[in-house]
Amino acid sequence: MHHRIYRDDENNIIRMEVVGKFDVADAEESVKLLDGLLSDCRGDHLLADLSGSPNLTVDRETRRLLQVQGKELVFDKMAVLGASPVTRMIAKVVMSVLGRASTVSFFSAEKDALAWFTDEAGTRNAPVLKVKKGE
Repeated sequence: MHHRIYRDDENNIIRMEVVGKFDVADAEESVKLLDGLLSDCRGDHLLADLSGSPNLTVDRETRRLLQVQGKELVFDKMAVLGASPVTRMIAKVVMSVLGRASTVSFFSAEKDALAWFTDEAGTRNAPVLKVKKGE
């Protein structure tokens, strides 16, 4: 497996860097590694960086494995970085099936993903209400 999964202590997150293709064997190994890291501390944030695999496609068997085994992974938020429109669509479907669509967001810049993790209210896209003095 060419992918990297590790705890980023500086940002207090778990990182998954996907490089090249991602098949069933990669998915099985990734789920095991993620489960081990996530079980150390509940409520973690997961950053899935797909920028090393710009044309990522995931076959049906791999998606099914992720849907079944991914249910056991416990995290508060998951940011997906560098996903193509097709990959975003597939990820949204998978996360919806897992009942976790609201815990996942997609970013093109890492700084935005890290900021979203630290936003306790989860209001990354909330409109800003400007109030004039005296109102």
